[in-house]
Amino acid sequence: MPKPALSVAAGVVFGLGYGLLLTVSGTVLGALFGFCAGRFLGRAALRPLLGFTVLASLERRLSERAFISVLMLRLLPVMPFGAVNLGAAFSRMGWVPFAGATALGTLPGNVVWVLAGVSASSPATSWLWLPAAALAVLLCGVVVWRRAGRTRLRAGGSGAGAAG
Repeated sequence: MPKPALSVAAGVVFGLGYGLLLTVSGTVLGALFGFCAGRFLGRAALRPLLGFTVLASLERRLSERAFISVLMLRLLPVMPFGAVNLGAAFSRMGWVPFAGATALGTLPGNVVWVLAGVSASSPATSWLWLPAAALAVLLCGVVVWRRAGRTRLRAGGSGAGAAG
């Protein structure tokens, strides 16, 4: 069953509050299941390939900037959900930043689908724009946070994040 259909059904059956809670919980649990499966079953198989520059830099980025990397991949879904789970599992990323970033990054999409279910009986609802506004606020926050970090790095010279 596709996730959007389950999210809409959660909105229809449980309403916005419980429907969103169940949808986010299910999304995070599913992602953690994929993360754990990748960590326990496949990490050793990828290790020999990390000698290649692209894979090594991807693993380094996911390990050093775990939360922000997963958050951006979840907010801007350019990679399949399962690929992000496995990519995170192959890095040295911990499960807590992975789960937190997954919950926050998938929240706007989950809200949209649950709201679609809640408003199924009255499709002309005007508050369906709220998830788009939440996504815009999150993206602006990430941009501001990243720029502030770069400014601190330039001002401080070689800080802790300037490893080479």
